[in-house]
Amino acid sequence: MSPSDRTSSSTKCIDTQTKHKEVIMTLNKRSDTTYSLPHRQHNKSSMRIFFININGLYSSTTKLQDVFVTARGINAEIIGMAETNTDWKKHHLQNRYTTALRQLSNNYKQFEAWKSANNQFTTSSIKTKTDSQRGGTVQSTVGKWVGRIMESGSDHELGRWSWQTFKGDTNLTIITAYRPCKGTVDGVGDKTVYMQQY
Repeated sequence: MSPSDRTSSSTKCIDTQTKHKEVIMTLNKRSDTTYSLPHRQHNKSSMRIFFININGLYSSTTKLQDVFVTARGINAEIIGMAETNTDWKKHHLQNRYTTALRQLSNNYKQFEAWKSANNQFTTSSIKTKTDSQRGGTVQSTVGKWVGRIMESGSDHELGRWSWQTFKGDTNLTIITAYRPCKGTVDGVGDKTVYMQQY
C-alpha cells in the first residue's frame, strides 16, 4: 500500500467515525425528547395524563420546568414521573418540587389553575448520604382534579409506585410505577434499584 493510499484510507476512516458520532449525537438528542400522539381538542370533562421516565429529575437544572411546561402544553392535569433518582425522604427535595409548581402557578397566567396541587412522592426506605437515590416516582395532580382525590399514597418500603384514587361515577385509581430492568445480582451495583428491591 502506497503512502497516498494509507492517507486516503485513514481519511475515510475518520469521515466514517465522524458520521457515526453525528448519528449517535442525533439519537441522544431524540431520546431526551418528549413524544406524544396528536391529541384531540381538550374538553372540560376529560382527564389528560402525562407520564415520563425522567431518568433523574435533577440531573438538569431545567428538566422539572420542561416537564411542567410540556404537560401544561397538552393540558395534562395528572403528571407521573418514574426513575426520579431523588431521595424523596428528604423534605427539602419535596419542598423544591412543590416550590417549582407554586412559582409557575403564581407567575404565569397559563399555570394559574395549578395553584391547587396534590403530590405523592416515593423512594426506597434505604438511607442515603446524598440527595440522590436510584429509582423513585412522583405523581402530581393539579387543577380541577385535586378536589376529586379520595385517597392517595405510595410504596414507602421499596419506592416502586405512587397512586391517587379519584371519586366519580366509577372510582379511578391512577398509579405511577417504576420497575427496574431485570438483571442478575452479580452484575449490578449495591445502590441500584435492582439491589434495593432484591
